[in-house]
Amino acid sequence: MQIGMGAYLRNVAVRCNRLARKCTDVEVANKMRDLSEELTEKAEQVERIFEIVEAKK
Repeated sequence: MQIGMGAYLRNVAVRCNRLARKCTDVEVANKMRDLSEELTEKAEQVERIFEIVEAKK
């Protein structure tokens, strides 16, 4: 289940981006884009961690 965490975070990041594009409040839209970037970075970190763990097996 944890292996799918990177994909889950990427999915949420994409949804944040879509919401940001549709949002009429500029401040909220900017925060949603920032959140999307953070989630994408976290997804990459999680995926790297699992790659290391899998490589050690």
